[in-house]
Formats: sequence, C-alpha cells, structure tokens
Amino acid sequence: MAGLRVAAGACRIALAACLLTAGPGLAGAQPPPDETWRTIDTAHFRITFPEPLEALGRRAAELAERARANLDAAFLEGPRGRIDLVLTDHADLSNGTAAVWPSNRVVAYIRPPTDSLALGYFDDYVELLIAHELAHIHHLDYAGGLGRFFRWLFGRSPTFLSFPGAVAPGWVIEGIGTWYESALTGAGRVHGTFHDMVLRTAALEGRFETLGQAEGNSPVWPAGTRRYAYGSLFIDYLLETYGQDRMGAFARGLVSLRNLTYNGAATRVFGVSLSEAWATWADGWRRAAEGLDDELARHGPITEPERLTYRARYAQHPVVSADGAALIYVRSDGRSDPRLVSERPAGGGRRTITRTNHVATFDLLPSGAIVFDQLEFTDPYRIFSDLYVVAPEGSVRRVTEGARLTAPSAEPEGASVVAVSEGKGTQGLVRVMLADGTVTELVPPRPEVYWAYPSVSPDGRWIAATRWADGRHDVVILDAAGNLRHQVTSDRPLDFAPAWSPGGRHLVWSSDRTGISNIFAVAIDPATGAPGAPVMLTNVRTGALFSSVDPSGAWLYFSGYHVDGWEVERIPFRPEDAPPGPARVARFDSAGAAAAIRRGSATSSSPAEASDPAPPARPYAPMQTLWPTWWLPSLREPVAVAGSADGRVSRRELLGWSIGGQTAGVDLVGRHAWTADARAFTSGEKGEGLFSYDYRGLGNPTLGFFLSQQWRDDGFRVHPHQIDHDRPDPYYVLARERRAAASVRLDRPSFRTPVSLTLSGGLVRQDRELLDDSLRPARGLRLQRPSSTLGEAVVSLHASTARTHAFQMGNARGMSASVRTRIRRDLDVSPSLRGDAVGDRSVNDVIGRLRAYLPLPWPGLAASVLAFRATAGAARGPGSGTGYFSVGGSSIEVPPEFSLLGIPGSSVLFPVRGYATAMRSGRRAWSTSLEYRMPIATVNRGPGAWAMHLDRILGSVFVDAGDAWGTEPVPGHTSARVLLSAGVEVTGDLLLAYSPVRLRAGVAFPLVDAAGPRYYLRLGLPF
Repeated sequence: MAGLRVAAGACRIALAACLLTAGPGLAGAQPPPDETWRTIDTAHFRITFPEPLEALGRRAAELAERARANLDAAFLEGPRGRIDLVLTDHADLSNGTAAVWPSNRVVAYIRPPTDSLALGYFDDYVELLIAHELAHIHHLDYAGGLGRFFRWLFGRSPTFLSFPGAVAPGWVIEGIGTWYESALTGAGRVHGTFHDMVLRTAALEGRFETLGQAEGNSPVWPAGTRRYAYGSLFIDYLLETYGQDRMGAFARGLVSLRNLTYNGAATRVFGVSLSEAWATWADGWRRAAEGLDDELARHGPITEPERLTYRARYAQHPVVSADGAALIYVRSDGRSDPRLVSERPAGGGRRTITRTNHVATFDLLPSGAIVFDQLEFTDPYRIFSDLYVVAPEGSVRRVTEGARLTAPSAEPEGASVVAVSEGKGTQGLVRVMLADGTVTELVPPRPEVYWAYPSVSPDGRWIAATRWADGRHDVVILDAAGNLRHQVTSDRPLDFAPAWSPGGRHLVWSSDRTGISNIFAVAIDPATGAPGAPVMLTNVRTGALFSSVDPSGAWLYFSGYHVDGWEVERIPFRPEDAPPGPARVARFDSAGAAAAIRRGSATSSSPAEASDPAPPARPYAPMQTLWPTWWLPSLREPVAVAGSADGRVSRRELLGWSIGGQTAGVDLVGRHAWTADARAFTSGEKGEGLFSYDYRGLGNPTLGFFLSQQWRDDGFRVHPHQIDHDRPDPYYVLARERRAAASVRLDRPSFRTPVSLTLSGGLVRQDRELLDDSLRPARGLRLQRPSSTLGEAVVSLHASTARTHAFQMGNARGMSASVRTRIRRDLDVSPSLRGDAVGDRSVNDVIGRLRAYLPLPWPGLAASVLAFRATAGAARGPGSGTGYFSVGGSSIEVPPEFSLLGIPGSSVLFPVRGYATAMRSGRRAWSTSLEYRMPIATVNRGPGAWAMHLDRILGSVFVDAGDAWGTEPVPGHTSARVLLSAGVEVTGDLLLAYSPVRLRAGVAFPLVDAAGPRYYLRLGLPF
C-alpha cells in the first residue's frame, strides 16, 4: 500500500477496454452508498456530496464551471449533457478518479495532501483536483467520427470502439490531466519540484526511460509516478516548443483513422514524431544533469552522503533510538510487506518490528515502544487512519478507532502524542492520550488552513509543524497549548517535516527553495523558542526529505532520493559550519495571478457561466445515473450433450449458438447496481437470460436479487426395450432451469484479514424435454418426472490473508480459504418417489477451497513463491447423479471486463492440467496443485510508439493431482488410479493496445492414463 497519499488524479484504463475505475488498487474506492447525499445542479454539472459538505459542494460547482469553460477554450469542447462530480470524505487519502463509462463521472477525495511532496504544491486542492479529472473527461469522452458511430450503435459501451481516446499510453492520459491541473491553477505538479526530481535523478543515475518504457506499468521505480512525471513534463516540453494551442489537435489526432499510431498523430500536429521529440527531450535532461554540479556549487560544497540502505524503495522517517543502538525507519521494498524495521545506525542487521498497512509515520516513546498511524477499514466503504502502539517485544495495541489521526509525535513523558486530525476536507492538531485514546483539540480545523508533521520539542514546550495557508507550506512553532508563536518560513517553497535536535537547540526540516529538496536548520532560542537565521545542511543532487538528528547530536539522518526510490542516508550534523540558506529560486516567484501568464488562452473563462449562483441543494436522485447507457452483443456456445449409446462416445448439439445483448447500470454512488442479459438460440426457438440487482444502501449488508432462465443438457437415455439391439436409438434430455434467488452478503473488510459471509435462498424450476435422434419431441415416451420445483439455500464463507507486493506476479504470502454449502429440496416430489435416484432431485453439497503462498528467502527483485491449492467437494442425495462433480482441465481465468466484451472463459472447479475437462466425475471429488513460481526477468521494454509493452516474465513448475468417485466411471476411462500430471508454465505481464494482459503458456504431461503432452494458452495465473 506504499505511496497511497501520492496517488491523486488516478484515472485508470481498465483491462482491454476503456473502463475507468477508482482507486490505486485500493478496495473501498466507491463512495459510501449509505451516506445522506445531496445534489446541486449547474449548467454543465451535477455536484453530489454528503449533507455536511454543502458549502464545499457550492464552491466546487463554481470551480467546475470555470474549469470546463477554460478547457473548452484551450483544449477540447466538453461533452454534451451534465457531468457528475462527487465530493467524498470517506477515506483519509488524497485521490481522484474520472470515468467515462457508464456516464461521465468524477469522484474527488477531498482530503488535502498537505503531507505529500508530490501533490503539496497547490493553491486550492479541490480546484486542482477538479481541473485534473475534468481534463480526463474532455479528453476521453472525445470520440471522433468512428467513435460517434459506435456510440450511436452501442451507446456508451465499455469498449475502445466507443471511447477510442482511451487507447493511448498512460503517460499521454495522465500527462494531459497533470499538465492542465497546472495550466488552469498556476500550481500543480508541473510547477512543483517533485517531477523534476524524478527525471533529474533518472538522468543523473543513468536510467532515464525510453518512450517504450514510459508506456508501461512496470513496478520498477518510479512505478505509478511514471506516467505522471514523464507524461506531464514531456507534454510541457512539446507545448513550450511547438505551441500550447496544439494540445487539442493532438488529442483529436489520437482518435483519427488517418493516424495508425500516435506517432502519426504527433507528426501531423507537431511536425515531428514523438519518438524523435522524446529523444531530443531526454538528451536535454542528460545535458542538464552533466552541468548540475556547476549550478549547485553556487550554494556551497556538494553533499556526498553516506548511504545506509539499498533497494529499500520507500525508506522514510529514519530516527535513531534514545540509546543510539538502533536506526528505525519505515520500509516498503516491493517484495515484502510495508513494515517498521530496525538496523544498526551505520546500516545492516535488519529486523522487522511490525508490519504496517502502508508507509506509516511514527515516533519513539521513552519506554522503547513506537506509536504509529495506520489506515484501516471501518466498514466496506470507509478507510480511516488511527493510532497504534507497538511494544518492544512486538505486540501491537490499537489506541483509537475511527478517530482519523495521522503523523503522531510523542510528548516527553510518553503518555500522550500530538497528531493531525483529518476530516471534512480540513485538518487540525490534537493531543491523544495513549492509555485510553482520549482526544483533545489543540488547533481546531479551519477551512483553507491545513497541517502536517507535528513535532514536539524534547522539553515539551514547543510544537513545530508544517502549516499550509494561502498557498504556502511553511514551518511554524506553536506552544504546548497550540498557540502560534513563531513562523520559521514564510514563502512559496514546500517546507516539510520539522524535527528537533537533542536538547531542542536546533530545528531541521526539508525545503525545495533551491529547486531541489534539501535539509535546512535554524537555531532555537531556549528561552523564547524563537528561530534564528536558516542554514543549509545539505546540497544534494537528487533530493532529501524526513530528517532527524541522532541522540548524540553527531549525525543527521534523512531519506535520500535515488533512481530506485528513497534510501536512508546520513551526514555529520554541523549546523555551525553550514552556509546560510539561499534565496528561493525564480520558479517560486511566478505564483498565483502571475502564473496565469503561462496559461494563455486557458484563462478565457465565461464569466456568466462561472458566476451564476447555484440553485438550492436537493436530495440525491439515483435514477438519474441508473438508467442503461449502453449495450453489447452477447454470445454463448451451443448446448450439447456427450455420451455413448453403443460403446462409442458422441456429441450432439441440442441447441445452436445463442445471440443477444447485455447491459448494466450503477448509480453514481453505487447504491443500486443491476445487470441484464437476454439471448435467443439460433435453433430450437428458445431463449435464455438473466437479471441481477444489488442494493448497497444499508452499507453492510448488501442485498441481492437474481432471476435467470438457462437451457442445458441433462444427458441422454436409451429406451429400455432397445438395450439389447445392436444400434439402439438414443433419446436426449433438454432441461430448462428457471431460478429466482435473494441474497444477503456481510463483509468485514480489512487490509489483512477480510472476511465475507453470503446467505442466499430461492426457488429453482426445472422442466425437461425428451428429444429423439432428430431432436424432435419423442413420441410415445415420457420422462418419469419432466418437471420439478426445488427450494435452495446456500451459505458461503470466505476469509483471506493472502497478499501480493509490487514486484510479485500473483500472491506472494498468506492464504485464503472458502467454503460453500448448498441444500436443495425437491418440493413437489411424491412420497413414493422421495429418495428415488431418478424421480427425486434433492441434493446437498459442500465445496471447500484453500490457497496458500509461501515466499522463499532467496535473493532477487521479487521472491520465488511456493504456491499450493486444494479443492474438495462432496454431494449426497438422489439428485447427485453421475457427473455431479468433474475433474480435469485447465481454467481460463477471464476478468469481468473481458467478459463484457464477449470473450468466453471457463472456471474449472477441480482442474488437473494435462487432461480433458470432465475426465473423471462423481459425487465426491478433489484436486490439488503445488507450484514453484520463479521470477525469470524484469524486462520493462516496449518498441517505441507501438501499443505494446512487456513488463515481467514468471516461470512455474507444477504438479497436479485429482480424482472423483461415487458413481459409475465415465465410459472409456476405467482407471482407478488418481489423475496425476506435471508441467511447466511461462507467464508474462504485457500491455496490448495499452491494456494490461497476463498471458500464460504451458505444457502439461499426464502421468496416469497418459495421452501425450497438452499445450495450452491461458489468461491469468492458475490461482
């Protein structure tokens, strides 16, 4: 979960389609459907918000209309109809999402990113967030001629046909959004220093990415930041070089049939291909890196720190214990859990103190315990941060619950901490008693004043903190009661994370006033707490953050930035020898109104539209966004029966392919969701379909309803009077199953041990037809019971500790288990047939699954993993006939987005690779797999401007086994031995048409009833 607070503006293109979804791999991204929502309508927007946020909703309405007018003038004309904008306060995260399917929707998480080096450069965070996400809507909703035709035909279908603009590299999509967040606000990431740091360091350390690399989703650093940093600054280069008026033309060119690649679109618009422009741009960064030392020498000697960690990825907030024996920091290296770790102060001898849910902030207590913040679910939709204490022996105690607290700093006696309080788009400072979690307000939250990183002085008299006000991140000093006493800085640069030296004689913090984040210090008057003149402690080439002075006062520790992420470094702490703090660089002078000069035509907003007062808020109306807006063709394979009437296995199609359509809908806050699918068979004059509905308005549980009609084969029969004939005539049974069911799902979400319980029940009506060999109703013959009505109850339980890490493919550790039991009762069977294997359809069954993952302690960027799967099932009752469970085959795991596109898949309940599906069948079945998964290569390469990229390759060696019994064996398969196979697989993570695809190729060798090796190609890992 590292880097969550850096994940603003995360507009994601879904698998193989242009589905835009929420969140950075984070569950709970949906706004809470059980809130009391209100809506304000403007000329172009519906602004929806929880009732307490009406004032913010009204301000957002003005900001959205202004941003739309600017984007209409400077970029692309916005879509017809209203755009939905949701303001939500359900997570202590700074984030936003944009979706063009099933309608144009923006969700804005209103927590200000005061603690983020990447996102902290803002004048109005809500304005910046709206500008970024609305740029996505203008960009991705633009369809061109072909897209408009497919929207006329299919509506807003979740395919690239309706949204051709989504078939673009992530750096294009996020680069456009990030560039406009800066162009429309005068702040943002293009004007900040974080993206400069990412690219400068890549050039300095010899890993500036090629165009083909930047197109990918590789976890190789800068990982998720890649598309924002490379995209926004490359687009900035293009527009500065060739004209800011070219952006709209470039976006239109991306969906034009005249341009087969986006290189072609760029050549038409900019007069140069993106490949050529990228090469020139990258050379400019490398030349700047070569001359950096001369530029830095103006501030004094260049700092050459001692590096203490390697491959840590996120090594942040380093502090040394009071006895000087341990260096403690938070580490998230991408191959294991985020955790607090302890090392020797000079590095080495690492041990884990406790696992954390994300890259946490923490402080040391006099007892040797550590207090830290941690994100956790409070319900299926809300994710809040609370305080925890880990004792020296490793036990963890939760201090608060749902209190929304971050960045704790211990007071001298260790009984209490000062922390940041979150909520409603504001931040304040509080004091928390660690014994019972009592919270006392120190600095009340105020609109447009935000706080981060409080730090209590060693004597407890002062609290230093980062304060944002009027567009400025400054370090200030308060007294113990929360009253402002001194302002250490007062300017535009980002001043972050102050910390006290031993004895409180100095205050250190990071500032990017030189254009590079460095560590600064001031001397503190012990009597008044007044700061002296700042001095510059570091003069690094890359970046330095989160500084602390060790208890001896000899060393300054900090997180140093490198091409692989943040590492712990140190230098001697000698503030008396440090040069004076230099003046801020010129880039910080073009703030506020002055920055509008850069925006050019983007400032030409429509005063009338921007200033019209919003009407009164009204209750949220879910039907406005619940109606279907799309449909797609639906296709299903024929209904066929396989069997033997004369010792030979044959297959007959009872019904041909079925063709129809499917659609779905979900309202803006996810309170209601439904799907519908209807198909007609190409033979037999029959049809089938389904309708499902979920209601989440209660928060927890979720209520569901399901209706379906489906046709299937029910085997074949031989007339008893023909059994002795040489060529008996077969009779086929075609069954129609109608189902109506209701369900209740209870979720206990958790970052570590999520659990869900589903209870469902309903009725199943089965009607069977007997067909002769010409597939007409059999004459003179009838089934003993052609119809039956079944009552059904199902209980499903699932729990998991399984998890993955950035560099892993698939789960890397933990386990998951599920069990499902079902009871079916034949409600209208006569007493004389009850228990009869032919006449009574009653059945009870139970299915259990277990999956376990064990990382092996071997070196490498990603861990090798031993993976185990076991599935078992048992059924009893007269309805559990031959073929109730089947064993054999290999699953095709198809993500939901592929299913929407009509790509077929299958989920084999008891797979044994190397054998045909349903090789064995019976009332009882089991299968198991043991795999050794080994990372082969981290490739991270793509062929330039072509829509493909290869990220990683994984190799697997496996052994599968399985069996079924309890009925007569399938004809032709009489072996009583367990099915056993072995094989190898190679799996690759690719981007095809800029959509992620996990492709698996394998060969399996059956070791029992051998029929030669089987080769196969599948999607996804087997489990």
